[in-house]
Amino acid sequence: MANYPQLDNARGVWNMKEVYDAVMGGYWPVAGARAIWGGGAAPSVTNVIDYITMSTAGDATDFGDLNVTQEGQQSAGSPTKGIFAGGGTPSDSNVIQYIHFASTGNAADFGNLTRSEDNMAGGSIGTAVRSIFAGGGADPASHSNVIDYINPSSVGNATDFGDLTQTRRSAAKASSPTRGIIAGGYDTPANFNIMDYIEIATTGNAIDFGDLANTARHNEGASSSTRAAFGGGFDGTADALTTEVQYVEIASQGNAIDYADLNQAVYQPAATSNSVRGIFGGGDPSSNVIDYFSLANGGTAVDFGDLTVARTYLAATSQQHGGLNDGYRGTRITPIPRGA
Repeated sequence: MANYPQLDNARGVWNMKEVYDAVMGGYWPVAGARAIWGGGAAPSVTNVIDYITMSTAGDATDFGDLNVTQEGQQSAGSPTKGIFAGGGTPSDSNVIQYIHFASTGNAADFGNLTRSEDNMAGGSIGTAVRSIFAGGGADPASHSNVIDYINPSSVGNATDFGDLTQTRRSAAKASSPTRGIIAGGYDTPANFNIMDYIEIATTGNAIDFGDLANTARHNEGASSSTRAAFGGGFDGTADALTTEVQYVEIASQGNAIDYADLNQAVYQPAATSNSVRGIFGGGDPSSNVIDYFSLANGGTAVDFGDLTVARTYLAATSQQHGGLNDGYRGTRITPIPRGA
């Protein structure tokens, strides 16, 4: 059998008939399908890692445990690795740890951030060769505008990338293959509606992108390769938890537009995505609910299943979030059934 190309293995030679046969037979490989949630407070800090298959609704399954128990950490992912960084244990941490998506098991040490941070921007920014971590700080005196990055393909310490336009913690983030966006957050006592963006391939300071429709903190982000969606958490304008989800087109600049709603208003959920679905899970110590909605169309979220542990201040990432290749889907459309 031909050695079909994958994101982490592009070697091999194949012809169009082999591609056609694989697509029609349903065994042409696509980008990885797993999403993971890790850590959080339930209400005590937990080291649990859960996983789901994003294309199929159902309850999460235990994946393993974090190497260092954390809440309020930040996540990133490559096609092969899921990464958790920083968090409170209960004091601020600079630890970076990782898992391999393909095999369940406990996390291992990756390296360290340039600083110790809790409640950094949630969601995932990055590509197969660069993962980004931004802002954070549990104590108002230590709130940060620092942006770090790592190369997820090899373990090691983070490097300084640049600075956010505003010192803040508890913002949401999402990305395309080229651009990352950080939205909302707060720096006591102010909540923000600002959105920053960075060009992932080039280090440097963030640039103003536009504004959310409301000030927001403890919100979360999910994205396809073209659209970023930010929602949930605390609406500072309304002074209440919110189900609202807003979107922007990542390649342009401008203000966010309301287009979806989560099934419940929860504090500090965690979100991730593939090229089709935005998936939110957890939030508040009492919630184990996983919701999803169409990134292209929005609308009211649909129940996906449940996490193994109800918790808040957790983090999530996947093999298919918007900063990664959406996955080759084949060269031919699905065959039309005879007689249709």
